Amino acid sequence: MSKKEERFLRRLSEFPRNKMNEETKQRIEASLREEKQQTAFLAKRKERINMFKKVGAAVLTAGVLLVVVLILPNELQWNQTTPPMEEDRGQHDEEDVDRTGDDQKEEEDNQNDSSGENVENEENASNENGDSVPELNEEDVLIEYRKTTEAIFERRKDDLRIPDIDSKQEMVEYVNSVMSVELGRWFAETYFEEREDGLYVIPKDGLTYLEEDEPYEVEQVSESVYRVIQERDTDMLGHIKIIFNLAYNGENWIVDSIDSEDIS
Repeated sequence: MSKKEERFLRRLSEFPRNKMNEETKQRIEASLREEKQQTAFLAKRKERINMFKKVGAAVLTAGVLLVVVLILPNELQWNQTTPPMEEDRGQHDEEDVDRTGDDQKEEEDNQNDSSGENVENEENASNENGDSVPELNEEDVLIEYRKTTEAIFERRKDDLRIPDIDSKQEMVEYVNSVMSVELGRWFAETYFEEREDGLYVIPKDGLTYLEEDEPYEVEQVSESVYRVIQERDTDMLGHIKIIFNLAYNGENWIVDSIDSEDIS
């Protein structure tokens, strides 16, 4: 019995019963029975809720235990099997390192073999090129040198412009068949002026050529290099030696350079 019910019964007992009619008495008793029934219903409901909580907790605990039982053995088995996998992987890594070392060694051996073959091939090519150097005809080379350069000057217009050759670089490429690149650059820089509208001749004394009717000497420096030496004694140049250095460039004999020496 609740405190509220006890308090109500105590107050009821204090009322004088002779003053209470039958209807009032029945209404009070009905109210007490209804309150008692409601109190009992609430107590049962609370008891059910507590029971459900206990059941839920038990179910949750059982679920956790089940998960632990299912997962823990697998985890233990995985931990037990992992070290061999790591060991195997280490062995594979060592095997890969061994294979890599062998491959590198084999590649180095192949490179050494290839280097030896390349050196041998280069030596053979040098011998072949040496054997293929044509015989020098110094007069033909120097006459072609003179004809090519003289023809350039003869092509000049009245305003000294050279047609069809617009720059010094084009001039170097044009004379490449009869002289070296270095001599061609000297020729272009010395005798021509490059302007916006083309290449112009600089008026000055011409080039020095071999005088075929005068005596000269030929000296062999190597199989592909010769010197053609001719003395000159003029008021302008004095007593000097003109040296035409001829070289074979792999395709043609050309004038490589021109030097001069004073004769005391």
